[in-house]
Amino acid sequence: GLPYKKTYERARAMIDQNTIKLQAQDEARQIVSEASLDAHERRQQAGFQAAAEGIARDLINNKAGTNQASINDAAAALTEAFNALKLSTANVVSVDYAADTYFAKGTMTYSFKVNGAASKIQVITNATGATRTYDRYHEKVTIKSYNENGEEVDYATTAPAYEIWTLDLTLAAGGYTVKAKYPGNGWDNEGLELNLEYATYQPTYTVEAKVDDGEFGKTVEIEKKHGSAVTFRTVTPSNVTKIQLALENGKTSTYTAENAVADGDTLVWTVTRTFRSGDVGTCTVKTKSISGWTAMDDAVITVALAQAE
Repeated sequence: GLPYKKTYERARAMIDQNTIKLQAQDEARQIVSEASLDAHERRQQAGFQAAAEGIARDLINNKAGTNQASINDAAAALTEAFNALKLSTANVVSVDYAADTYFAKGTMTYSFKVNGAASKIQVITNATGATRTYDRYHEKVTIKSYNENGEEVDYATTAPAYEIWTLDLTLAAGGYTVKAKYPGNGWDNEGLELNLEYATYQPTYTVEAKVDDGEFGKTVEIEKKHGSAVTFRTVTPSNVTKIQLALENGKTSTYTAENAVADGDTLVWTVTRTFRSGDVGTCTVKTKSISGWTAMDDAVITVALAQAE
């Protein structure tokens, strides 16, 4: 049980014996009860031990009721100490997730370490206050229970020191707070702060272009009067869903995967667009994937006017 439990019980009994009519008395009793239920979460609070001893000493010295003010002060201090202990509790202590693959909003597996045996956990979006709540029997949740030595135990027969709650969540980049709830208690006042940031996924790809039956390269020359059909060949990873030709003059042409042919783990895109004299300049080939539209530095084709013969 909770260290110095007998001291707490003696202090509570003395409060009763002296019939202290404080508004905080019922609250103090409730907090004592909650602290006893959650003893495994409170063992690290060494500062509270000293406070409890001092409170008990004051009560014992005034047990005859000769100094009611001192006993009132002791009772208030007891309530304050328990409140401080309760407010400092964050029972979701850590989280593991595949940060190296977190490129955008998508479903990822999160594993939360939670003290004791919680009945629920809750993920709160800090910006909006929106909540996602999961009890221990939710279909998305998998739980493993462990003792203080890190050995897996059977939750049905052994009270765990901590548990690992694993579930798949779809979370956008931003800040979140994760809290736990226990049988007979409310939600923790504090929680684990989780800050998610997007990494930018930049697919590696190649770009080349040609006019008519010419050879593929990084520069093409078009006919000045009527323009020319320019064929682009782009080889991308298979997770690219679209490509886009972004001209220097601001025009764009976008193509879906219907214009690509699978070749092992890659897609070979072949698209043709007519370029006229107003389209000369650079043409950047962009790709769309999990991080949206991105472009490699060398994914640029130079479009020039053919020299008159």
